[in-house]
Amino acid sequence: MTTATPWADAFDHVGWDLPQILEVDHTERAVAHLQEYFATDPRTGPMYTGSLFNRLGGGGDAQPVRNEITRDDLLSLSLLDVPVPGLQVVQLLEPPEDAQSIDLEEVVTRDYTAYELPYDLEQIRGILASIPTDVGLASKKAAEHLDAGNLLWTALRRNGFGPTRVSKLIARKRPKLFPIFDSAIKRQLNTNSVGFYENFHTVLRAEDKALSRHLKGIRTEAADQSGNSALADLSTIRVFDVVVWMADHKRT
Repeated sequence: MTTATPWADAFDHVGWDLPQILEVDHTERAVAHLQEYFATDPRTGPMYTGSLFNRLGGGGDAQPVRNEITRDDLLSLSLLDVPVPGLQVVQLLEPPEDAQSIDLEEVVTRDYTAYELPYDLEQIRGILASIPTDVGLASKKAAEHLDAGNLLWTALRRNGFGPTRVSKLIARKRPKLFPIFDSAIKRQLNTNSVGFYENFHTVLRAEDKALSRHLKGIRTEAADQSGNSALADLSTIRVFDVVVWMADHKRT
């Protein structure tokens, strides 16, 4: 006998497929996926380097660096197998002296390479400064900051620096508020990046935050069973990302 999944209609409402791993009947497998992703071999280190993504260097949302793009932020993307191209590294860490301000409302940044349109670091810092670090995507207040997330997306997006890298960098800076969008998420949800933050917010708040509570339950059970304290600090959207990614990774 199958158990009803309260958030299934919310996925349908936003036009997403519901990954099987997020159905109530597959909770035990979701817990196992999360534990496996954060497991460590005593000789060689983490089973999956992505398990260190949020924690590397103290985290991208730590107080001293919360509004800066740092070396650790860029290095962390390598842990998720999407290393940052050299030009982006240079421009995001040591911008040209004559870099000019970009009007994000007038320019479609994905049409330009970083050679043609260098990054405006002051603008990026300003957007980050407007986004809190303590607001989760399931909260009502999150809706006030999604436009800023989309603006940050535009500020970072370039031809050759696409949705996967951009979303992972933003997720590193605000892990409670902005989820990762990559090929696995795209495939499992059968969607694209347009309106991704807003749709995820809708899904998490549906049915009295039923999915959010489910993800917290997966996190708590995985942490209790494994004794891994790192799991307890994960945001619910990172739990979503890991569990869905693992299900996609193991689909064959």
